[in-house]
Amino acid sequence: MSFALSAGVTGLQAHQKMLDVAGNNLANVNTTAFKSSRITFSELLSETIKKASQPTTTVGGTNPQQMGSGVGVAGISPNMAQGNIVNTGNPLDMALEGEGYFVLSDGSQNLYTRAGAFGVDAGSSLIDPTLVDPATGYRVQRVGNVGEENDFQVTGNSNIRVPYGVTLGANATSSITMQGNLSANAVFATPQKQKMTANLKYT
Repeated sequence: MSFALSAGVTGLQAHQKMLDVAGNNLANVNTTAFKSSRITFSELLSETIKKASQPTTTVGGTNPQQMGSGVGVAGISPNMAQGNIVNTGNPLDMALEGEGYFVLSDGSQNLYTRAGAFGVDAGSSLIDPTLVDPATGYRVQRVGNVGEENDFQVTGNSNIRVPYGVTLGANATSSITMQGNLSANAVFATPQKQKMTANLKYT
């Protein structure tokens, strides 16, 4: 009887862990970039009560008598599948499609997150205000060796800055490249007619 009770208790404990994981998944259903968890179970070691026997010329063999000792939690793993990307209305919110993380810094070490709900601090640095004090949130880092004009970004690994009042000059387009499929009924050029006029309408 005690063995049956102990095996039953392991089942209750394992399924309580399953409910804990499910509850945590539900509690974070609206958490930005939250990764749900999945729990897996495994059978605990079995106790051999009687060993197997070999067959004889007159009697067949017998299987071992083994008693399972219950169930346990084999592991709890995160679901790293790509989530839905939705429009938030905040121009500073960003999302990653595919693999990768945003790199943040607390001043002494880098941290990694998939949550792209960013803001700007008093120094025009792009920050994640949800992790710490909104006034001094973790600063979003850039990685690269190319700088930007008008002090919009400096060269190298540094904080991403979004300075207020800075405008980037527009450059006129000098040429374009077009690709497309021509209709089988279209007029085509010949060696005698090297130049053709095309009328295109863009909407």
